[in-house]
Amino acid sequence: MTTHEERLAIAFERRGLRPNTCLAYRKVIRRFGDYHGRPLWRRLSLGIHRSLWSRIHCRIALEHPRPEDTTEYVQYRLQHAGTKATVFASDALALLHEATAGQLRDIDRISTACLRAASRRQLKHVDRELLQDVIDADTHVA
Repeated sequence: MTTHEERLAIAFERRGLRPNTCLAYRKVIRRFGDYHGRPLWRRLSLGIHRSLWSRIHCRIALEHPRPEDTTEYVQYRLQHAGTKATVFASDALALLHEATAGQLRDIDRISTACLRAASRRQLKHVDRELLQDVIDADTHVA
């Protein structure tokens, strides 16, 4: 998962700022990232950093993903791949959300491993047991 500082640095780079300017911003962001429990945006909104704060044009706050978001994301990915069938059992999707904390990259990685394991075992559905086996194998590798 990217940190707030990395997202801001990427946003600066996308705005077309010169590399040395982006490096200067990264240093400022790194220095003031979590100052005495204050989030970066609050620190930047102080008067002393007002000019830097005014250069950030896009401010987005994302809430933590819910289990419904994980289910919707997996269904979307499967539909985009060309299937309308329900491949993952509902309890497997709940376990997938718990194991990945809703992080999309981890959902992709583990669900792909589940689909491969199901294919090897000639299964048409991914159940909780198969998903648990894949998660256990994944944690032993990492």
